[in-house]
Amino acid sequence: MIKCRKLLFSKILAFGLSLILFYGDFSLYSLGAPVFSGELQNTFDTALAGYHNKSYEKAAAQLESILSSKEAAAPDFKAKIYLLLGACYEKSGQKEKAKHYFLELKKLLNGGLIEAVPGIPGVEPDSLSGYGEVFGRESFFKFKEPVAVSEVLKHKVVHAPRKSIEQKEKEKKKKKFPWLIAIGAVVIIGTAAVLLLAKDSHKTKQEEETGLPNIIWLQVPAGEFLMGDNFKEGERDELPVHKVYLDIFHISQYEVFQRQYDFFCEATGRTTPWDISQPTKPVIMVSWDDAKAFCDWLSQETGENIHLPTEAQWEKAARSTGQIRYPWGNDPPDNMKANFLRDISEDVARVGQRSYRGRSPAGANDMAGNAAEWCADWYSASYYSISPANNPTGPASGSFRVLRGGSYIDDAQGIRSANRDFHDPAKKSRLIGFRIVKEVD
Repeated sequence: MIKCRKLLFSKILAFGLSLILFYGDFSLYSLGAPVFSGELQNTFDTALAGYHNKSYEKAAAQLESILSSKEAAAPDFKAKIYLLLGACYEKSGQKEKAKHYFLELKKLLNGGLIEAVPGIPGVEPDSLSGYGEVFGRESFFKFKEPVAVSEVLKHKVVHAPRKSIEQKEKEKKKKKFPWLIAIGAVVIIGTAAVLLLAKDSHKTKQEEETGLPNIIWLQVPAGEFLMGDNFKEGERDELPVHKVYLDIFHISQYEVFQRQYDFFCEATGRTTPWDISQPTKPVIMVSWDDAKAFCDWLSQETGENIHLPTEAQWEKAARSTGQIRYPWGNDPPDNMKANFLRDISEDVARVGQRSYRGRSPAGANDMAGNAAEWCADWYSASYYSISPANNPTGPASGSFRVLRGGSYIDDAQGIRSANRDFHDPAKKSRLIGFRIVKEVD
């Protein structure tokens, strides 16, 4: 009994030390995924679920109750309420009410209270006629004018020859200062403390029951979009801009993170390629073959068609039909939207940690920066000129596999949604992870 008490005390002490040592970069929570807390957020999530279930009037009433609450809502949250309210009212045939809330959303945008129209999973503003009337959006397939060179430079977008992952890793290595040794010691001590906690404590109840990772899926509707560099600021392999039709599919909201990948390792006897004290950071140091093996295993376990996203699926999930430069819009990136412009000696951030404001129109996090993401396709610099119009899957063969999204060491140019990269499928890098797609039967 005394031994058990001592063990319990040591775990509590370790937990407290770990929170102090990792404050600001570590939190021990069970994912699903990082979410906002509070009664208002819960009401919003319930309304969003109602919207997806086509209970539009009930969802609208729940959203109206948030607005009538005495508790003040932040502009970003209020913008999401306005957008979803407008969508609910338009879907229920109340177009004037819908336009009213789209106008309220536009006021927030014009007043500088929000940086961009928020992304809400499963809500496509471009498909709402009232939204189009208020915002005066152009045709989805109208090319945008090239940005002037001075503007490109101001936004840290610099045209440069494409570099391999190996080159990027070498160029980003910097001299280590002695004080880093002390920080390293603190991290090691903190890691040792965290390892006293059982791995299963990070699992959700659903995961403990099923023995499978809980993936949050986002629906990307069927339809056409324009794929490629409509701003004419990237490499030649991003041209020509071409129209692509994709069937409906689901994409994971987050890059596959270490705790999720651990289910696969435990089931197949593989060695985990990381420190388990960071369960909610994207899994890195996995080859394309490793990522595909994870998808094959999860498909077999669930009976669903799960795979790495095709390059076209990845880009549509990142840009929707709007041809925006980044997942959040055309505004330049900052450290609240993306994990980028960091030293190679640093690391990926926890899933969703820096990207609440950087979500894509589909609602996906970290599609710019953090870990570069494997795609299913072989890479070809000239593929866009011969790509089929319907559900393209890339060349039949090649030497490299496609990477999209850029990593935490890339600059603004490298994390553009149209930017293409590639890597040897058999090699691993601390810069590369992946997200997954589920097909709809």
